[in-house]
Amino acid sequence: MPFDEFGQWSNLGNGEIYGNSFPEFKMQDKYIIVVDGSLRDTKFEEAIRAFQNWLCRLAKRIVVQDVFVRIGDGWDKSTIVENKNNVYLNMFEYPSWDLCNKDKIPAWSEYMYYECVKGSSYPLLLAYKYFEDDEVDKEVERRMTYRNKQIKT
Repeated sequence: MPFDEFGQWSNLGNGEIYGNSFPEFKMQDKYIIVVDGSLRDTKFEEAIRAFQNWLCRLAKRIVVQDVFVRIGDGWDKSTIVENKNNVYLNMFEYPSWDLCNKDKIPAWSEYMYYECVKGSSYPLLLAYKYFEDDEVDKEVERRMTYRNKQIKT
């Protein structure tokens, strides 16, 4: 029995069990990213710095395991960027509920996650919109009142 991203039963999946939690949709979890670009009017050192900045930002947001990039086709010099000593892998910021986050400090991205209904993966605001649940209604209305007070001041 497959479940969707909200933990709700769905007949749209392929029926396979993925992982060791509860049955869900089988999804791809590994990707290859190919980067190709022409940086006109850019010096070699600027191109390396720009690529490194981009790669570091990416590595904080997703797990980057392998890196092999050559920079410098149009210049007289070139360099290879690799993931030596798992530098990029170690940049990933685990969310506060993950066992790998020993300090339990929220990751930068947690502000973007939706709030769930207590004991469920279902988004709080969708439950408020689509279901009749006094506890959910009371909580959402409390939050809306709080936000409205902030806006008025």
